[in-house]
Parts: sequence; C-alpha cells; structure tokens
Amino acid sequence: MSTELEKLYSDCSSTKLHSAAEAMLFFLTEIEDDNAIEYCKSFIHYSALFDAANQPRKLKGLFFNPLGPRQELTTSKSILFAFRAFVFRLRINPQYAAPSEWSLADVPELKVLNDILTIEVVFFDAI
Repeated sequence: MSTELEKLYSDCSSTKLHSAAEAMLFFLTEIEDDNAIEYCKSFIHYSALFDAANQPRKLKGLFFNPLGPRQELTTSKSILFAFRAFVFRLRINPQYAAPSEWSLADVPELKVLNDILTIEVVFFDAI
C-alpha cells in the first residue's frame, strides 16, 4: 500500500506511514474504546470531505489537483495530533461521525485512494 501512496505523494514514505499508523493504534489502545473502526472511518470521511475550517472540501478545481502533493510536508506527529483531536471531537459531538453507508468509493474524485485502500494484503507482503 505504501508503494502506491508514494507514487501519488512524494511526502508519503513507508516509514512515515508505519509510524503514523502505529501511533494512531497506540492512541486507540490508550482510550480503551470499542469504536476504533468507526473512529478511523469517520476520520477518513471528515479528512476527505472537509477542510481544517470544517468547510466542505473542494475536490474539483481548474488550477489544482486536490490529490496532488502538498507544499508543506506532513509529519507522523501532525497526523497523530489531527487524529487525536478528531476522535475527542467525535466523542463529544457525534455529528462528525461518517454516515453508516458512506464509503470512500462514493467520492469519484478519490477513486485512486479507494483503489489503494482496498488492495488485498496478505501476511507475506510484510515479509
């Protein structure tokens, strides 16, 4: 999966992806909540469809590619910070939850990301 993401985003390395995912899993373990999958799905939903100001994200543009690499580099720490903040916000206000029937496949502009996230992975891929 990280190989496919690296093709789209120069800022996405397998080390950064692993570090961010591991930190998010540790955080979910710390809060001891049974809704980990819902938190992750809702975080993807919110990140894909809304910007930092909670405004609907513009996925179509004449002069930019919404999936293109960002100018500023992200860090595993900043990803974890955003995820933690979102989870706490979601626990207080359920309106941020992704609709139960929502899927990344429902957003045509994000088809490439959906294809990457739905790649079948087997244990031997990690070896």
